[in-house]
Amino acid sequence: MRNGVARATIALILFGALTAQSMVEGGDPKIGPATDRVSLPSDYRSAFEHVRTAPAGKDKQVVIYLNQAAASVKNLDKVPYPYGSVIVAEWRRTDGKGGEATPFRIDVMRREPGYGEAYGDARTGEWEYVRYRLDGSHLIPPGESGWCASCHQKAGKERDWVYHGRF
Repeated sequence: MRNGVARATIALILFGALTAQSMVEGGDPKIGPATDRVSLPSDYRSAFEHVRTAPAGKDKQVVIYLNQAAASVKNLDKVPYPYGSVIVAEWRRTDGKGGEATPFRIDVMRREPGYGEAYGDARTGEWEYVRYRLDGSHLIPPGESGWCASCHQKAGKERDWVYHGRF
């Protein structure tokens, strides 16, 4: 009997955590494309343009890389981003004292014709999103990336739904 109660308690805690994540991050996390059409570029640090490193809270920072197509957008007058644009956000933990920052996840967004349909009402133009672990496996797979699109809606159409570009 105790094992059954313990399992039920754990299940309720996990359900609550997932529900809270959906509510905090916005949107339905269980919508999105069935396959990964975004892909993590293995050479983004050397082949893409590093456009900024910004603090993200007291112990994190985000490092933004743009491929050539995305880097061609120099100001908001040039949006929407051209097809083929890829934006990589490498998230790092810091010690909060200016010490070495350690990467812990990588978010990638890609713009291509027809992308974004699977997000339904959360659609953000023709962008799709995937969150990766450092080894390239999915931390948030495409089919569960609906909250990414929902959150990027807040960036607005005037920014082509991009928070962390050059500007």
